[in-house]
Parts: sequence; structure tokens; C-alpha cells
Amino acid sequence: MTKGIERLRESCQTVIVVGQSMGGTLALKAALEGNADAIVTINAALSVPGYACHASDTECRFIDEDAPDILAKDVYEIVYDRVPTRAIRELLSLIDEVRPHVGAVDVPTYVIHSAVDNVVPPSDSIWLFDQLQGTKEYAVLPNSYHVATMDHDWKHLSKLITTFCEQVGARHQNAV
Repeated sequence: MTKGIERLRESCQTVIVVGQSMGGTLALKAALEGNADAIVTINAALSVPGYACHASDTECRFIDEDAPDILAKDVYEIVYDRVPTRAIRELLSLIDEVRPHVGAVDVPTYVIHSAVDNVVPPSDSIWLFDQLQGTKEYAVLPNSYHVATMDHDWKHLSKLITTFCEQVGARHQNAV
């Protein structure tokens, strides 16, 4: 991710990392490493209870993938039929690396989560917001599950992110 952000910095004054689920955890990592000017987390994976039993599973190579956690009907998300347990262990390792340090995130942060999420507990985002010490905003999506970017609230979510990014960009440009 660092190389991608470096490439963005060649042509952008402000870099805002937006991530959903594991992407939210990666956004937090980017902020902790000083690679983001601001971040947005959407249902950030700071625990994944359904995966916890695979933390030390080295015998089973794959598990069956569940249906996408989307409230809206007739939405198609491209997913694999099976998930490699190695990838699950890498996600859990990332969570273990990032979670203890989220209080040190010092960039503007927008924490967004679904009211109901069957993959990542909404309490993770509430906890995250409470841990953050810097400039922060918070929103709850009432009509979406985990894959919020494809669910009922996607337009509202898009507006929230756009407004946040515009405000951060304006503040950053005025500070430069």
C-alpha cells in the first residue's frame, strides 16, 4: 500500500484512504504509518468472530464462503466459493497488529458502520471511535449490512465520504 500512496503523492496534495471491512483496517494501518492525511473506515474489521476459530488452523486449507452480508435484494457481489484459511490468518494477524494502536491515529478519521452487521460487530466501530484522540466523525448506516457500499445506504454513504473528503482537502490545502 505504501508504494501506491507514494504514487498518489506525486500528483495529489492530499491522500485520504477509504476502506471497508479489511480495507478499513488497512486504512488505520496507513494512518499509523504516517501514509494518510485522513481516513474513512466502513465496518472496519477489528474482529471477525466467524473467523476466530481459524486463527491457528493450519490443517484446513479452505472454508466455504457464506453469502454476502447485504440487506438489499437482487444485489450481486463477486465472491469466491471458498476462502483460504491462510488469508483468514493474515487478516487476523493484521487486526492483532493494528487494534492495540488505534488510539495513536492522529489524522482526521470518519468512522462509519452499519447498524446491523453479521460479519464485523458494530461495537468494533463504536470502540474505535472512542479510542481515537484526534479529529473524528461518526455515522451509522441504518439500512445496510456489512457490504454497505452495495447496500441500501450506498448513495448516502457516498455523500458522507465525498463531503468528508472535500472538507479535509480544503483544510489541508489551506494549511499547506
